[in-house]
Amino acid sequence: MQAILTNQLPITEADLKHKEDITFVVKIFRHYAHEASLTSRQITRFITGLSEITRNAIQYAGKGKVEFFISQRDNGKVYFCAKIADNGRGIPNLEKILNDDDECEGVGIISTSRLVDYFDISTSERGTEVLIGEHLQHHDSISREDIDNWKKHILEEKQEAKSLIELLEAYETIREKENKLENTNKRLKKFVKQLQEKNNELKDFAHVVSHDLKSPLNVIFMASEMLSSYYQDDLGEDAEEITEMMISSAKNMKDLINEYLNYATASAQEDRGEDIDLNEMVKDVISIISIPDHAEIKVGELHKVFFDKIALQQVIQNFLTNAMKYGDKPQVKIQIDSEQDDKFTILKVSDNGPGIPESHHEDIFRLYRTLGDKGKAKKGTGLGLPLIKRIAERNHGKVWLESEMSKGTTFYFAIPHQN
Repeated sequence: MQAILTNQLPITEADLKHKEDITFVVKIFRHYAHEASLTSRQITRFITGLSEITRNAIQYAGKGKVEFFISQRDNGKVYFCAKIADNGRGIPNLEKILNDDDECEGVGIISTSRLVDYFDISTSERGTEVLIGEHLQHHDSISREDIDNWKKHILEEKQEAKSLIELLEAYETIREKENKLENTNKRLKKFVKQLQEKNNELKDFAHVVSHDLKSPLNVIFMASEMLSSYYQDDLGEDAEEITEMMISSAKNMKDLINEYLNYATASAQEDRGEDIDLNEMVKDVISIISIPDHAEIKVGELHKVFFDKIALQQVIQNFLTNAMKYGDKPQVKIQIDSEQDDKFTILKVSDNGPGIPESHHEDIFRLYRTLGDKGKAKKGTGLGLPLIKRIAERNHGKVWLESEMSKGTTFYFAIPHQN
């Protein structure tokens, strides 16, 4: 039986009306999570679950509300919690979803329940309420005074983000009454430009990222596995090969959708710099990625930098997974080092892969450009390196590569020194 949460200390709350509110809510959480000393891994897991559940509240109920608070279980453990509530029609097949009986629906609920340390959900015809929490390992207790001190540190930035949401609501009104509100349009000109830039980033993959994609895809995946399992003895060799191809393609498509969504979320976030020990960060990334038996990663003595932790984790993870994905040697060797000059700390990730032709050195940093063999299952989405370039540019850094065909490639990520 799951322990009961007690002794709740409210932190803050936010309404959910627009998709942009999800980014705002995630930003609030990241600030408070940092103050509460949650680990980077906990933050990543919580943000993933928080994004899924808040997106569901907006999509299926039209609106909702998020409340953040600190709570203590009856076993004495302290948790950072979020309660996401809506006034929708409820989830009629919740029990089937929680028991994994309905693979076509509830993917976000199931994945969130497995990600976070604490998960609880209740639903009825009056709405749905989801409670998620992460264990605060370094806090035996947190007082009201502690939370008030957190608020003092981040109040100014929170008010700034809240103003952007209010401007969005004003912009929607202006579009309906633009002939009568020309003066208000002038005040929002700068904000309209920011929205246009964001729309330009997302429009290339807007036709791919759809909440309706996962449902039929899960049906295909489930039906193919059932066909392969139930009629395995009756299928001929050709039919069995086709069935395996269907299962593999459905899985690849599901991974592709998730990568597009991750790119959209990461592109929209605002970086927040902090002191980072690259030695510790690289260890954390290596611990959470899948490393094949034929791959070897060596790490030199790395420097400390000032950067956004989540963004830098994405950079390192993309470099390492690409090196392993496209390695063509019996033994894949990867070396991680760093060096410094007057302006930058430069992270270097080298491999002994096939190399990249010089004519493609700029092309691979553009959206949807990959160099993988189109006939191989390892072909990528073309999102990883463009995301790294975007992270570098928005933080006044640089990314580039040096490569020698058949011998390997070294990627460089330059992080500017803190002023």
